[in-house]
Order: sequence, then structure tokens, then C-alpha cells
Amino acid sequence: MPGTSVKKIYLVGMPGAGKTTFGKKLANALGYAFIDLDARIEAEVQLTIPEIFESKGETYFRQVEHDCLLQTKFKHSAIIATGGGTPCFFNQMEWMNAHGLTIYLEAMPQLLADRIVAGEGRRPLFDGKNPQERLQYIIHLLEARKHCYNQAKLKIKVPVNNLQTVATQALQLLNRAD
Repeated sequence: MPGTSVKKIYLVGMPGAGKTTFGKKLANALGYAFIDLDARIEAEVQLTIPEIFESKGETYFRQVEHDCLLQTKFKHSAIIATGGGTPCFFNQMEWMNAHGLTIYLEAMPQLLADRIVAGEGRRPLFDGKNPQERLQYIIHLLEARKHCYNQAKLKIKVPVNNLQTVATQALQLLNRAD
């Protein structure tokens, strides 16, 4: 029925792109709820993301991530910050495009590396890497994931300078989807 579709925005991009920080600001600007997919996973499993990777492995993590993503189908007026790899498994980018608006937060590799080092908490994929190895790994991951990220309906260069413009664009795209 027109006008009753679920309005969701899925934020995708590399670790350190600012999906959570930007997502909270965008949710506030639009009056939407904010969902951090990694926080949902941690609540579901009762372990941190690094603990899940260490004790249960990436395959288990990706399955729980998939299940938690599918649960967002029932959320109305929400901004969902996904994990960096979320769009690249189980055809999840296609699923997100079918169930909401996807926005790719595109950031340069060095900015990502700097933010990962400065950020809170551990990031399992980057543990044990020196700065040069970390940057090279980011470049490698970005190249491997670019085809998924580029399927997003909207691309925003990070850092984002004008949140209101992004909020307006997002609302226009959501309204066109009705």
C-alpha cells in the first residue's frame, strides 16, 4: 500500500568510515531510531565482537550478523549502521537495497587507518598489524569489498560536511521509493 512502506537507511562502508557516528547524527536529524548492527550482535551473543571472532570464529559471526540484519526488516523509520563486511556476505547488499535505502560512506584508506588506530575498542581484522601492514590490509579489503559498497543507492564522501544535505537527499530517495 502506498505510504505504508518501511523507511530504513542502511549505512555501509569500511571500518572507521564513521557509520555509527554519522548514523546517530542522521537518525537525530531525521527523527529516526538508530540501530548499530554490531551492538545488536554483541547483545544477541553476550560477547564482544573480538570475543566472538576469538572463541567462535568469523563463520559463526557472519551467520549471527546475517540473522540480526534480517531482523531489521521489521524496524520502521530507522538508520542501521552495518559492519564493514555486512554487505559482502549472503547477498546482504541486495537484501538491504530491497528493504531500504543504502548509503555508502566512502573514505580514503589513510583516513580509515587513522580512525581505526584512534577508535575505541578492538577490531579483530586489524589486530597485530603495524601501521604499514594495517594500511595495506585496508587497501586490500577496500578493493575486495568495493563491488558490494558500490551497489549502494547513495554514495557520500567522508568526512561529511553537510549533514542536512545528506538528510534531505535520503528523504527524497525514500519518498521516491514509495
